[in-house]
Amino acid sequence: MILYFQVKFYSQLSAFKSGINIFSLFVVLPFLVKIIKLNDMPIAMLATIGAAMKCFIFCFSTNKNGLYALLGIALLDYLFTQPLRSTMTKIVGASDVGKVMGKIIYDYVCSFSAFHS
Repeated sequence: MILYFQVKFYSQLSAFKSGINIFSLFVVLPFLVKIIKLNDMPIAMLATIGAAMKCFIFCFSTNKNGLYALLGIALLDYLFTQPLRSTMTKIVGASDVGKVMGKIIYDYVCSFSAFHS
């Protein structure tokens, strides 16, 4: 019975986090870019700091309610990939953008297949 409540809690927490990630991608990221006028790398650094904070909270939380602090940090957590891809396409030439995106997709597929094998 205890396992059921833990699975239910974690499923709810993951669902809330997914909703906040969608909100951050479509609302927070345009806000940071257009209104605050941050470049790609400061946004990626904020996302990295948010991911590190998320790991510390997840590891050192003593009760389940402390894990709800992850939802606030989830606003920054998901903002890492878009600015990083944008920066990589700016660094390489226009003819190499497809190669960079192909490499990113290849890395995702390799990590996904290694996870499920």
